[in-house]
Amino acid sequence: MEEFLRATAAEQPLDLIGYSMGGGTAYEFAARHVARVHSLSLLAPGLLIAPDQYETTIDVLRSGLVERCVYNYRTEEQAKEMMRLVGYAEPAVSFLGRVLSAVRQAHHPPDYWWKMWAAFGCVEASDDPASAVMKQSERLHADGLVLRAAKLPVFVVQGSEERVIHSAVPSLIKDAVGESCETKLLDGFGHRGHPTDPKQDFLKAAGKEVGAFLARIA
Repeated sequence: MEEFLRATAAEQPLDLIGYSMGGGTAYEFAARHVARVHSLSLLAPGLLIAPDQYETTIDVLRSGLVERCVYNYRTEEQAKEMMRLVGYAEPAVSFLGRVLSAVRQAHHPPDYWWKMWAAFGCVEASDDPASAVMKQSERLHADGLVLRAAKLPVFVVQGSEERVIHSAVPSLIKDAVGESCETKLLDGFGHRGHPTDPKQDFLKAAGKEVGAFLARIA
């Protein structure tokens, strides 16, 4: 993010928008460079993963069996499991499973996405799920207090059927940031798809909410 700002020589504070890992990155960047940010919109931000995802991550760290990690899918069946986790409806799962598993095998080393996921969760083998959640929650809160002091407008959007990101993330951010934070729960959406409607997409639905938020603070 810092390299991007240097490359673009941005002079005006930015409206940052981030999804998933990008949302976690945007949140942490804003806390460290709050004077350079005009507003912050977070779409299912990767600041705290769901408890059962911590369990999976710790299990893989301890066992070394990367194939147990759904995020590191390689086969078509593993890809389908991942697509269901992020909330795609079954009609989309069959098609995406074939395509995405083929892409992974062709272009990514076997443990590439596992390494990404382990770093994303900031988990250590010595952790247990409860301590991992507590550790990350404290970091989230500390960054939020910086945004609170700056009265930075923050908007958090998350799906009601979210299974990747912890369901408490919007309220945790709201508690830390305070009155300048708004949250929105999108009914029925998962991390990316909509389990009962293959035509629905979380990013499109969330993007409309972000557009309305930016219009309100303009």
